[in-house]
Amino acid sequence: MITTKVSEKYRITLPPEARQKLHIEVGDFIEVRVTDTGIVLMPKRLIDSSQVWFWSKEWQQAEKEVEAEYKSGKYKTAKNVKEFLTELHHED
Repeated sequence: MITTKVSEKYRITLPPEARQKLHIEVGDFIEVRVTDTGIVLMPKRLIDSSQVWFWSKEWQQAEKEVEAEYKSGKYKTAKNVKEFLTELHHED
């Protein structure tokens, strides 16, 4: 357990062990949740609204599938754009 002191303006300092373990950097956001038994601080990553689609469960699942196919060698290469487009149009 880590203890920290409340300073002026009710500020607290996150101890180095907590910052390092949770990869918290200056400028990061922290969610403050008040419960019946205390306060819970959670690192929060804010996502730009134009990038929300990328972080959907469906998209992340597709990313994992593509990564697995790539690692297993299920991909083709092309020497140029023309070759790429020709191959693309001949796929089933």
